Amino acid sequence: MEKEIQENTNNIKETFLSKIEESKEIKSTTSSFIRKERNGILLAILCQFIWSIGVILMKYASQREKYTANNYSMWRSFFMVIISSLFLKQSGKKLNKFSEMKEKKWFFIRCFGIYFSFLFFLLSLEYLRAATTSCLSSSNPFIIIILSILILKEPFYSRYLFGIIICFIGSSMILLNDKRNNDNNNIKYNNQKNFSVGLIFIFFHIILCGLVIFAQKVCVMNKISSETQVFYTGVYNLIFAFIVCIFQQNFGLDFIVILMTFLNGVVYFSAQKVNDLVFQRMDVSKFAPTSYIQTLFVFIMCGIIYNEKFFFSDLIGSFFIVAFHFYNAFFPIQSKNVVNN
Repeated sequence: MEKEIQENTNNIKETFLSKIEESKEIKSTTSSFIRKERNGILLAILCQFIWSIGVILMKYASQREKYTANNYSMWRSFFMVIISSLFLKQSGKKLNKFSEMKEKKWFFIRCFGIYFSFLFFLLSLEYLRAATTSCLSSSNPFIIIILSILILKEPFYSRYLFGIIICFIGSSMILLNDKRNNDNNNIKYNNQKNFSVGLIFIFFHIILCGLVIFAQKVCVMNKISSETQVFYTGVYNLIFAFIVCIFQQNFGLDFIVILMTFLNGVVYFSAQKVNDLVFQRMDVSKFAPTSYIQTLFVFIMCGIIYNEKFFFSDLIGSFFIVAFHFYNAFFPIQSKNVVNN
């Protein structure tokens, strides 16, 4: 009887100790996840800063006489191919083989969607303030979150919707100042018609951009390297843009345009590398709202570089954007599709 009691006691003790170890392991895993996700938030903000530099470069190039949205896209694609090729050669990495790719349709959506998405974005820059274009472009989280829930089965949290609404209100405050800034010579805005044309271009960009960002997450989940994505995107876009340039008989042979596209190619490649690191640390539905902070960066840069007017409501709108990102960074949520390194 005593022996049986002793055995039961030992079993209880072992069970208790194993539960303690399990609890420690869970605590360690949770702590590791929180650190990983917060790093993801910081990388996401860095990524948006890099993208904002690209917007400024586009805006500057758009003021050149020989500039067209298509020849800018062509030269950027050319440099994207060169940069990704040099990186592949130096790092010793190889392109992913088509035969080994999963979810090929999303890879092609990403490659082909970027051309038209970028083209519509460039066209909208000719009619709207850079900050306004960036603001409206950031509305793609609605599309990304819907796709991530339906296709990737990522959980939906009311916090995401709350964050998007808050950031949209902040961005809209900046948007409403676009008409008050109509004496700015850097845009074609001079009447309601041109303003509406800019809105139409950015509307198509928003839809395509949402698809492209979602497709990138799918590519990262399926181990398709950023070098492969950038290289093939550059090749397809270069072919499309070159054909259009032949018909337009305008190849944008302007030193400033070419220089801006080279720098934009560097920006694009760098942002894609950072994007991949972000998607390894957090769900795409959580990353999506961070695109609003690009509006803040673009707004500040345009004020400094292009002397675009500053209004008090711009400051309030920027506060809304920044406030959500602090909120989002310090309250992590367990991600479902974090990619293991």
